[in-house]
Order: sequence, then structure tokens, then C-alpha cells
Amino acid sequence: MILGSLKPNVFLNKFLADAGIYVGSSIVVKAVPFLLIPIFTRYLTPEDYGFLGIFNAVVGILSIVIGVNTFIFTIVKYHQFERRELYQYNANSLLIIGLSALLSFGILFLIKALFFQDLPAWTLVAAVMLGVTGSIMNLYLSMLQMERKAVRYGLLQGLQAVLAGIIPLGFVLLWWQNWEGKVLGSLLAGLLTGLISFFYLRKYVVFKISKRKLKEILEYCLPLIFHTLGLWGINSIDRFFLVSMVTLEEAGKYTVAYSFGMIIGIIHDALLKAWSPVFYQKIKDASERTKKIMVKYTYIYWALSFVCFVTFAIIIDMMFPLLVGKNFLDAVKYIPWILLAYTFNGLTKTVTGYIYHVGKTKIIAIITFLSLIVNAIANYFLISCFGSLGAAYATVLAFAAQFCLMFFFAYRFYPMPWLNLKKGDKNAEVFK
Repeated sequence: MILGSLKPNVFLNKFLADAGIYVGSSIVVKAVPFLLIPIFTRYLTPEDYGFLGIFNAVVGILSIVIGVNTFIFTIVKYHQFERRELYQYNANSLLIIGLSALLSFGILFLIKALFFQDLPAWTLVAAVMLGVTGSIMNLYLSMLQMERKAVRYGLLQGLQAVLAGIIPLGFVLLWWQNWEGKVLGSLLAGLLTGLISFFYLRKYVVFKISKRKLKEILEYCLPLIFHTLGLWGINSIDRFFLVSMVTLEEAGKYTVAYSFGMIIGIIHDALLKAWSPVFYQKIKDASERTKKIMVKYTYIYWALSFVCFVTFAIIIDMMFPLLVGKNFLDAVKYIPWILLAYTFNGLTKTVTGYIYHVGKTKIIAIITFLSLIVNAIANYFLISCFGSLGAAYATVLAFAAQFCLMFFFAYRFYPMPWLNLKKGDKNAEVFK
């Protein structure tokens, strides 16, 4: 649908409807594992959760390396290519995913042979396969997002969430009442959703491999590996510090608290998914009036983000004892800080798109790695000073630093009237 042909109220209704669907589907994605916490925490030990935290962190790394963030290339470049050419880029993206998976298999089994002989080989296979299926699903979802097919997007996300919740639960209850049951169940769920995604992705793929397209994708996306690895580090490195400086049990409690604290990230991600197709279309040739309106609503979004932070902190504190087992009750102390950290993360995403648009992905990677360094140093010193709560403080500090740096460089590379708003722009050109 061409936005220019829409009346302001029609476009706004479509935007809000899409945002509502993304919020709803994201809530389902997070709600399923959230609602299963009372069951899993009664069958799995804090040590099991500690291992699962490490395993999920490894899967996170592999998803980054294997996928090479090709779905971001699709989102940013969607309005810059004709459809057939875009589908050829998708084919080249799939080739990159396949080759990266083979390379990851080799590296992981070499590491196992040298350092972790006792680690079950099937866990490495599971980690790589989850990385592959996740990358394929992300590529398909990026096409649905840019085509504004929010309903299909939400249905696939919901299916993935249900399968990823029910199948591992069945494995834990019926066969293995430990971390192995949850990992095996997650693998089966991942394979099913990966196959479904690939089946429907085929219509968006024209198999024509091109060295030029491969080079273009890699030049844009390779720096984003370091960006996403940096984000993974900010989200995960605290678990490693807690294991080494406190206990595996405390890392398990922190992992459960993180599941609650990340709830606010659901809202940010959903709204930005609805906004991205409009943003990347309008930012190509935005007038000064459009820029002012975008800045105005960005400020409103920031204000509402902090309102949501306070609201969620109060609600979760009240409900927490009803939602977890008694062994995890003291994990509530981490939640407000994790909520605050993800509030800053949401603010960061409102300005990073300007840097993506101008193709400065290396800058994004550098900023995120600087934030990771801040996080690592802060974890060491703050955990030493404040105990396990220092890990949550460090996460807040890292995301706040990332937001400040992203905002600075977004303004430098794509100036917006952040300090030059005037009254009278009531009928936003962006909604025409």
C-alpha cells in the first residue's frame, strides 16, 4: 500500500492496528514462557536455570554469527530495490546463512575437542540448528513486517511461542526433569517453526547467486555482527560474572528476573516494528516539516516510555510472589533495574534507524562494543561493591551509555530538529 495515497486518519488507524497486533503477538511470545515459569521452577533447579542461561546465551551468539543480521539489510533496503532484485538478495542471504552454519559446526566441534570433551555433542548440534532456524524465521518475518502483513507476522510468532512452550514442557514433565528436557523440546519446536518459515519464504526468493550481491550484503551486515554480539554481551555477560563472582544459583535467579524485566522491551519492539516500514520510506526524502513532526512524536514516545517503566515496576513487584517458586522470591530485587535498562534500550532504537539509513553500520558496531566494555568493567566493580545487584546496575549503565552515543551520532549523520520545534505543525506530513 502506498502511504501517499492514504488519508491521515486511514494511515493512523492502520498504524495503530499493526502496532496493536505486534504488541499482542509479542505479549504472547513472552507470556507463554512467562506463564510456564511457575511450572518449570518447580521441576528445574536454580542450577538447571543457570545452565539454560548459558545455553541460551550460546544460541544467541550463533544466531548472530549464522544469520549475519541479513534481515536488517532486508528491512533497511526494502524501499530501495525492485521486488525481483530484493528477492535475489534474499536468496544470497540464505546462502550466507547456510555457509555460516557449516563454519559454526566446525568451530564448535573443534572447541569441544580441545576444551570441553565432556560436553554432550548433541547440545552443539541443537545450538547450531536453533541458530539456523531462527535466522530463516527472522528473514521471513522481515518481509512480512515491511509488507505490513502484521496478522501473518503475529500468527507465526504466536505459533512459535506456543510450540516453544508446550513441547519443552512435555519433555520436562514426561521424560527429562532437568535442563536436557527443555533443550530437546526447544530444538524440536525450533525445527518446526524453521521449516514453516522456509516454506512460506520461498515466494520471496529468486535463486540467482551474485558475487556483487553477496559482497554488498556482507559489507553492510558484517559490522552488525559485532553490534549484535555487543548487545548479546550486554544482555548475557552479567550471567558469567555472577557465576564466577557469586554463585550459579544466583545466576539462575537473575535469569528468571530478567524474564520479567524484559517485558517492557516487548512494548518497544512491537511499536517500532509497526513504525519501521513508514520510517524507512519517509526518511529517504523527508521535508523539514516531516522531520519536526517525527521529532515531536519521538519526544512523546520517550516520556511515555518512562511512565511505562514506573507502572510495570509497581505491578510486577506486587505480582511476583504469585508467579514464581519460593526458591526464586528474592529475585524481585533485580527487576526494577532491568526494566530501567530496557527503557533506555527502547529509546536507543528510536534513533538508531537514522544511522542504519545512512549505512554507517560500523559506527553502530563501535558504539555497542564501547557499551559492552562499559558493562563488563561495571559488572566487575559493581558486583564487587554491591554483590549480585551490581550486575543489574551495570546493565542500566551500559544501555544508558549506548543511548547517549547513538543519539549523538544519529544527529551528526542525519541532523534532525531536536532543539528547533515550532508550533503549528498539526497535520503531520508523515501521516499523509
